[in-house]
Amino acid sequence: MHRDLSTREPEQKNSKVKTKKDFKIFSPQSFAETCKEYRIFNTLRITEKPTKFPLEKYFEVKKLQPTVNKLVDNLSIEIKENINIIREIVVDAINAKIENKLDIHNSLENKINNSNLSTSLKKILNYNIKDKTFILFILMVSSKKYSNDKLNITFLRTDYILDINNVMKQIEINSIALANYAFAENLYKVHNTFNKTLESIGGEEVTNMLVKCKNIYERRYKNMINKNKSLIQNYTIKDDDDIKECITKENKERNSIDTIVLMIDNNDDNMIDKILLQERCHNKGMVLITVKIEDMMENCTFVRNNNIFCIRCLNPNDFFEENELFLYKEFFDFRKKCNHKNNITNDHNHHNPESNKDDILVFYKSQPISILYYRYFYNFTHYTTPIIIFRRILESTSSISLPNIQTQISTLKTISSILEEEDLKRYLSNDETQEYQHSLVKYLLNDKKHNDDYIKKSNVEGGGNVKELNEDYNKTNEYKNNKIYSNTDLIDILDNNFTNNIFSMEKIIGKTFKNNFINEEEIEIISEIGVAGYNIKGEYTDISYVVKTKNKDSIECGITKGYGGLDTIADI
Repeated sequence: MHRDLSTREPEQKNSKVKTKKDFKIFSPQSFAETCKEYRIFNTLRITEKPTKFPLEKYFEVKKLQPTVNKLVDNLSIEIKENINIIREIVVDAINAKIENKLDIHNSLENKINNSNLSTSLKKILNYNIKDKTFILFILMVSSKKYSNDKLNITFLRTDYILDINNVMKQIEINSIALANYAFAENLYKVHNTFNKTLESIGGEEVTNMLVKCKNIYERRYKNMINKNKSLIQNYTIKDDDDIKECITKENKERNSIDTIVLMIDNNDDNMIDKILLQERCHNKGMVLITVKIEDMMENCTFVRNNNIFCIRCLNPNDFFEENELFLYKEFFDFRKKCNHKNNITNDHNHHNPESNKDDILVFYKSQPISILYYRYFYNFTHYTTPIIIFRRILESTSSISLPNIQTQISTLKTISSILEEEDLKRYLSNDETQEYQHSLVKYLLNDKKHNDDYIKKSNVEGGGNVKELNEDYNKTNEYKNNKIYSNTDLIDILDNNFTNNIFSMEKIIGKTFKNNFINEEEIEIISEIGVAGYNIKGEYTDISYVVKTKNKDSIECGITKGYGGLDTIADI
């Protein structure tokens, strides 16, 4: 079932449920208290007032963001164009590991270096060929060619800390689970009521981006959508006779809505932000629904050339036959999982979503999906074998992915850390490279020892992971992960035979400021400034900032886990 966040029941039966009319802004304290009562599972910490951060430093990195988008755009395009070569090498790595070949590294290195890939891609592959997250993501890139150019949107946020030398240093580039823009906009309104605050209207800007993408998608696929709507509505999915439409009667009468936006998230974090964004979309005549991946897998159908196919009852054990672990040389035999129904003859045949250039529409409970907005699936642990298959099929469809998987690969930390000046010049101009490099910190690759001047990082995302990783290294100088594995499940095969690439990033000594979180004492804090923007058809558009503030002694700034809190910038 999808979750309509605006009608979520409160956790405590006796607690007063706030309505939309009650959700008003009076003061930072009352805003914080209102948040706690407003149908949520957890509440973000927020500062009582904006931080007096140097405005010129914010505008400096804001000006740099189009360059970041260009870098990621160009790298992701190159990955997509060469995916068949890259995936063949990755599958060879998997097979070699399973066969326990001792010369795996040398043989793969020779194959990589003798390929037609660019020097930059060779470097990326050589460094990441043992990293399970990189390999997992590569397997999900679709090799499908489209009859029309698929609309790819690059929506990124880059996080910076101002160091003690007054230089903005890049922490990371984020392409997935970009959240809290609607919440940050409301916090800006709260702070600006009492203190002059730099404008942050990210909720409005993200909504406008979604509307823009939706409109482009609908103009391109309007005829195909209308042609197949009745087909989907008349088609009954096995074990689900009652397929209900996601759009309410109120919305249908009020707006002319052709497609919906699915926000895919298996977590209940950032609930206020989701509620506010959902309401903003509703006011723009657009339906945004939050679903869990299991719900989506259960209720999605796909249409190509007036024929329906659906993915049903995915079972990890179905993917591998006994003594035939290598049958996935092409890696995914989609025909085993995609049931193709001929609408004229009613025959059921095997179907491969990547076999030709025909566009594929995705429907969720009879409603066409224009945008897949991912707020999950940024970590290896978020995936199962069926989900790997399902996401690659989604990547083969016409729906817009925020982000697509090749963009997600391009922003992995183990890729950002390895790109040197000559690599950057492949994707950027000389001037852009010089400007971009000024914000970068030093990295030590393959560094296994503890070093007080560096922190350990990997492709594992989410609050608490950096802290946990560094605590483990401080104790043992190594990181161990003990699990029980299956020899027939793809996720277990990857998890058992590959590791997390761990590298050292220069520790940024941040410039401190004074501020306090609601109901807490004033402390010395360090602020992470997140600047964002998106590209549509080569045109760049800014998105307002998000500030995450933490105690100066904290190695983490994850606001969902409570290590830091949401903040704004004083306009002085």
